[in-house]
Amino acid sequence: MLEHWVGNERFPDFIHFTRGNLHQVFSERGNAYNQKHLLVVAVVEEDKLERVMAKEQRRLLQLTQKVSDLAAESTLSVAHSKSFSSLSLIPSTTLPVPTHYGWIGSPDLANSIVAEHLPLPTLLIIEVSPEQNHKYYVFNNRESIDSESKIQNLVELVKEGHFQATVHADSVSFKLYRYVFDAKVSLTDMWAGNPVLTIVLFGLPLGFLSLILYSACCGDIMDAKEEDEVEESEEEVESHEKRE
Repeated sequence: MLEHWVGNERFPDFIHFTRGNLHQVFSERGNAYNQKHLLVVAVVEEDKLERVMAKEQRRLLQLTQKVSDLAAESTLSVAHSKSFSSLSLIPSTTLPVPTHYGWIGSPDLANSIVAEHLPLPTLLIIEVSPEQNHKYYVFNNRESIDSESKIQNLVELVKEGHFQATVHADSVSFKLYRYVFDAKVSLTDMWAGNPVLTIVLFGLPLGFLSLILYSACCGDIMDAKEEDEVEESEEEVESHEKRE
């Protein structure tokens, strides 16, 4: 129970997910509950001043925060209505699925999680498992996430298993695809930011590698041609001497 309390108190009810704290939330919340739990994340885009300017994105962020506040109030009321002893006797298999809410202000981070380019705004529900068998559910249909009740309904349907996960993070194929996706995104960003530097960084090593391969594979061919030319010249000299 102490570990559970520490895990809850370390992060706020509505978490701002970043590259620095995302893995901490995954691991600490998983260890605290020792069962699967959900992270309901609003994916939006911040500007350089850390403001969400797009109206639709700001609305999804506000709706998700309201749902988070309602869930926190409901949890507190349930905790006050039941004694500690009665809660401790409930088997773990019958406990409700813990749900936490938050938001991501960097679309690149969300894209890296699911290894695809998500439209904005998007509601991302992550089913975190202690066995690292995480599942991702992506909802970007505006009509399905335009009210508090619809977001709550989506969360309940995911808990009950009515949706098929968009991505299974434990599959080897997905892990390999994520590496390829991240590498592709990094190269694209480098090219967009400074194409000359990108050419230098990758062009020079490729040029040296080409020279090494050429000298290793084609060196024997060049030597053979030179030997043939020498033999032909010697034969011509011999034939010329015989004629004389």
